[in-house]
Amino acid sequence: MDFDVSSTLLHGLFHKVKLAPPRPAAGGQFCGGLAAPETFPDFARHNQEQRVVDTAVPDFTAEPATLEGNYIYGGVLMNHFGHLMTECLHRLWLTDTEEYAGWPVVFVAHSEDFSLQSVFEAAMQYFGIANYRVVHEDTVVNRLAIGQAGKQFRTASHPQYLRWLEVRVPNAGLIADGLPPKLCVMRGHLWSGRLIGEGLIEEWLSEEGYHVFRPEDHSLAQQIAYFASAEHIVFSEGSALHTLDIMAPIKAKVAVLQRRPLSVMAKTSVAPKVAELTILKNAVRLLHPGAAVPNPLSNALSFMDLGDVADFLTMHGVLTENPAAQRYSTRAYSADLRAFSETKIHPGSMQALSPPQALERALEDMFHAHREQFRMLSDARYKLFLSKAYHALELGAYDRACEFARCALEQVPGAPACLAVKAEAALGIRRCETAIGCVWDKLLRAWRLIRKPAGLPKTEPPRKDT
Repeated sequence: MDFDVSSTLLHGLFHKVKLAPPRPAAGGQFCGGLAAPETFPDFARHNQEQRVVDTAVPDFTAEPATLEGNYIYGGVLMNHFGHLMTECLHRLWLTDTEEYAGWPVVFVAHSEDFSLQSVFEAAMQYFGIANYRVVHEDTVVNRLAIGQAGKQFRTASHPQYLRWLEVRVPNAGLIADGLPPKLCVMRGHLWSGRLIGEGLIEEWLSEEGYHVFRPEDHSLAQQIAYFASAEHIVFSEGSALHTLDIMAPIKAKVAVLQRRPLSVMAKTSVAPKVAELTILKNAVRLLHPGAAVPNPLSNALSFMDLGDVADFLTMHGVLTENPAAQRYSTRAYSADLRAFSETKIHPGSMQALSPPQALERALEDMFHAHREQFRMLSDARYKLFLSKAYHALELGAYDRACEFARCALEQVPGAPACLAVKAEAALGIRRCETAIGCVWDKLLRAWRLIRKPAGLPKTEPPRKDT
């Protein structure tokens, strides 16, 4: 093996390298690509968040295909747009080194099902790579040059890789006349992985002159052209952001509504690529698909207080006037929740909780998480507002009940936004006193558990058997 550490991005030449299509792997590991990754330096292996995640292929065939000659390793092609963009295409800088000039690139893809072939081919055309091949079976490559990935999952692009992108795919040649200067890239039309109420946010932005852009309706080349040409972009956080991973830095000012509480996507994929970035981060997960759907938490329906969204967009100049006075009604919350829970795209995949049950559990979780803050509350004021909410429910005055419920929850320091929006949604799920009363019974039970006298054991809020 010839090994060169003369540059900040590492690379090396390896002999008789075994490559394998992706296999299922447990425990967050990655299986595929290099069949025996433990025999390679870390830079050559598959890394996520600056740590090695690949594991040896246990069933590499005894009679693999062979590739004679010299190749550059492109990587493993994942069958997911976001992951394809963010962690599968970032070793191509090696094609511009003098040592490996003219060598073809080899990628590895699933042996039976790679549905993003057209997207991958468009990416190769974008990078100007014509001499490549994709292997779909266990293969031994005679001589394989491997370069360090310039971008990893949940990690910002390497500075040297950013400079390579600016030279290889400069935005100057991508900007097109006539494309809108302001883009709104929301996810409210998708069956999952979205914020409740995105339809209203989209309306606000459309009235402000933002073009509603649906990336899935455009080719990769068109997506790149739109993003390169825009001056302002508002994203609901999701895979569309990862298109920026293969682009040189763009001129746009970008705002991101972070729908997943622990996501670092905006920080790692967007921040190094835009003129200015602002992020709103106060989303709370509510409902998510069951285990039958991959990554159920990533596909969750999340809440973000729409008043906070309006304030955020107005503060950062996205909206000229604050639309917070446009109340997002409980009926609209109900429609969004029902559309999410009744989706037929993945039949039977939803968790075995009805929307009211799921909200009850969410409320319990939030009360337990903030039990120390609750202990400091004024018992009298909380119960006053809660009793008014109950009375309004008895009279069928649901909007008034919402108002009193919000007042009750605002007595909780540090937690009112996430609790209040869930309570308001809960009241809107069904115009039925029994369903709503059940939610508040749960809430009151959690309150009583938290208010136990000092010295008694802290009891976990009981879980409803589903």
